Amino acid sequence: MFQRDVDGSIRGAGTAFHVDGWGRLLTADHVVDCVRARHLRQIKPDARISADITKSPHSTVLLGYGVVFGTVGIPEPCWAPIQCVDAIVAQKRANPLSELQGDAGFQIGPDIAGVSILLDADAPSFHTVAVNFGYRPNVGEMVFAVGYPELHFEAMSADEIARYLREGMFGVYGTVTDLFPDGRGAAHPSPVFEVEADWPSGMSGGPVFNRFGEVIGIVSSSWEPSDGAPGLGYATCLAMVPEAPQLAPTLDDTNPGRRWGFCVYNSETFQLADVASSQGHAEALLAQLPPGHLVRRGSHLMGGYDFMTGDAE
Repeated sequence: MFQRDVDGSIRGAGTAFHVDGWGRLLTADHVVDCVRARHLRQIKPDARISADITKSPHSTVLLGYGVVFGTVGIPEPCWAPIQCVDAIVAQKRANPLSELQGDAGFQIGPDIAGVSILLDADAPSFHTVAVNFGYRPNVGEMVFAVGYPELHFEAMSADEIARYLREGMFGVYGTVTDLFPDGRGAAHPSPVFEVEADWPSGMSGGPVFNRFGEVIGIVSSSWEPSDGAPGLGYATCLAMVPEAPQLAPTLDDTNPGRRWGFCVYNSETFQLADVASSQGHAEALLAQLPPGHLVRRGSHLMGGYDFMTGDAE
């Protein structure tokens, strides 16, 4: 993820990952908190903050980096501006002067955010990962974190970005050493699990996988190795955040790897033809198919043809 300024300059921010195939991503909240930098007084439960990205700095996601190489610069469709950021608002700050100062007084709780991006019609395709909102790791368990190391918040040219990304993603295995369901104190309220591993800066917001290949956490912070001591990383634990599924509402949060959508299928063979994010889109697809097809809301396996009709709770 990057921050694009009005003057065209680009700065590194962190990592995010795609979860539903329709442009919904998860990341660490502190990776995208710059979106709220000019709207801090508007932070309150159930509030949406909007900004004109043509007139203000904005966060953006670089897609399909593999198609960039061999081209001149980075094609504009590879840049996907952030359309919406959702976070989990916690209790009010303990500051009696906040209301007198016009501050809403609320603070962000867990270090996790849901991001919707605006996809160009020519945007390259990009992969999704399975998310398990109910898996809590055990101490001693091996996990695997992925991200882009050393992605510092400093100005970068398009050529520098392309050269940086040629090295690809960085993956680190580590062992879970502790669990902090209530956070690590007032300064670090996010529920996390601790991992003995060296997570360089820039990996913030990246997914942390269990041995089943499911995302169970998001890289939040880390301590570098020093004086012979191992490095320590802290990942926001999805299972410790009851509201986390709300940040990816299209996902079937009880069945990792599945999402809710409008399934278009043959009523006799039950063969899945397609899945749409909206009923209107599904009806348009249905109109192009021969008679005998239906549209039903259901849960389906992303990347497969398995589906179950029904409604999300």
